[in-house]
Amino acid sequence: MAKEVIWSNEAIKSFDDVISYLKENWTAKEIDNFILQTDAAIDLISEFPFIFKKYNKHNIRTALITKHNLLVYKVYSSHIIVLNFWDTRQDPIK
Repeated sequence: MAKEVIWSNEAIKSFDDVISYLKENWTAKEIDNFILQTDAAIDLISEFPFIFKKYNKHNIRTALITKHNLLVYKVYSSHIIVLNFWDTRQDPIK
């Protein structure tokens, strides 16, 4: 049974930031591809929450959307929360 996927405010903001960056530097095709890949990952996560790599012991997982973007999410018993979209070129310490 598919779990409900809820987007945090930070996830919405970071997704919008990625879209803004793509609008400024790439074409509509790349934006469409990013959205399609994100939707596909969300569908997979909803059906198979543990399919992607575990990040830590707190059930936080990461799904690679593109080579530069990770989707970070947390699995709960009744639902899944998308926490953030992370640029893989960023330093995680900062």
